[in-house]
Amino acid sequence: MQGRIIVFGFGRKQNNEPAPPPTPNVPVVPKSVPKRLSQRTVAVMTTLYNKFFFEQTSYYGAGPLLDISKLPNVLYAMGFNMRFLGHCENSYYWRFDTLFPALKDGSFYEDLPSGSPINDGHTMLLNFATNLCGIIEQNPSLKDRDTQYFYESLLDDGFQLVGRRLIETTQDIIPEPQEISAVESLIRISVHDGRDLLLQHFLEAHQLYSSGNYHPSIGEWRSFLEETLRGVWRLTRARRPEYATFSDIPSMKDLLDFLRRSGFFASDEHPAFSSTWGFLCAGGHPGISEKDDAHLSMILALTFGHAALLKLERWAEGGFIRF
Repeated sequence: MQGRIIVFGFGRKQNNEPAPPPTPNVPVVPKSVPKRLSQRTVAVMTTLYNKFFFEQTSYYGAGPLLDISKLPNVLYAMGFNMRFLGHCENSYYWRFDTLFPALKDGSFYEDLPSGSPINDGHTMLLNFATNLCGIIEQNPSLKDRDTQYFYESLLDDGFQLVGRRLIETTQDIIPEPQEISAVESLIRISVHDGRDLLLQHFLEAHQLYSSGNYHPSIGEWRSFLEETLRGVWRLTRARRPEYATFSDIPSMKDLLDFLRRSGFFASDEHPAFSSTWGFLCAGGHPGISEKDDAHLSMILALTFGHAALLKLERWAEGGFIRF
């Protein structure tokens, strides 16, 4: 009787077909594991949803901050299907302290069709997290230590709000905690002649950004990069007699030109630093939210400040003439 044999790794073949050639010894590149929200993030989401939709406010006779009866319609507009929403209401009564853990472990789908309960639950938790971000951003008065901890926990999990969407962050962008630590360590041992002021701008910018004071943080990141470059100017000018007659406090345009003429900047670095300075000084960019503007400003200031400080060390070793 003719039959068929399943050969793992090659699909199927009839039993009268020749065996496939051996698989070459090629290293397998593992697929990246999808990022998931941690239990910590799910816990703080639960706290915030309960606070916003169920806890009584301090005002006499006032109910919760937000109306739970309007939540299903908001979620439906986001793309949640009615069967899912009905299960949330009829089986979990919108009690987030049981709903969210059930989505996390996949048990929510015991009575619903699902190809992968845990993956589907993770997707819906991300949608709930996106909705929560929208609630917070549209109601600035709700921001407090819990909402700040929520955003920090999302970042730790590898997610960041960009516009109206949560996106996965990657190491290809910038590992911010490591970069911040590396720059701070470099400042403390740098030959820069204004380390205390430089460190003050750096720490203040980081603190303002972390506390949600986005616009002021941009100013401090700009001051950090400016003081970094002015330190290079001061040290170079003091050791290069041909520049002794130049202004003590040049404009940034003149300062950047000086760093190019003196040899500190390579030809391609001058326009890069100039463009970065222009971005930091713009005061806002159409189509970019204040939070995203602050985040981009932080990345630029950290990246170019770090580069300038690294170059300064080698510049000093070369007598402020060459690397």
